[in-house]
Amino acid sequence: MIDYFSLLDAQLPNLDRTDNLGFAGYSMANVLHQMLERCGDNLTRENLLKVATNLTNMTAPINLPGVNFSTTPEDYAPLKNYELSRYENDDWTGIKVLS
Repeated sequence: MIDYFSLLDAQLPNLDRTDNLGFAGYSMANVLHQMLERCGDNLTRENLLKVATNLTNMTAPINLPGVNFSTTPEDYAPLKNYELSRYENDDWTGIKVLS
């Protein structure tokens, strides 16, 4: 969150800090950056697809600590479970969801 707010201060001071989509976009851009780094100098579609379908231990700013992305060529879903949380008072708090 600190990095995200620093980016907003420097580049997007008028963006609403409570805009969830801004943080989600920032997080996904971070994931794409990690995938491109894993591609190295081989920036072909084929290699990017290989990297994207073989993710292990990849994290994103939107993930809670310990939550990582993992994919395989047979399973493109990067997350297997979800937990809603709220960032407040400089920490994450779980949100109880009624079912």
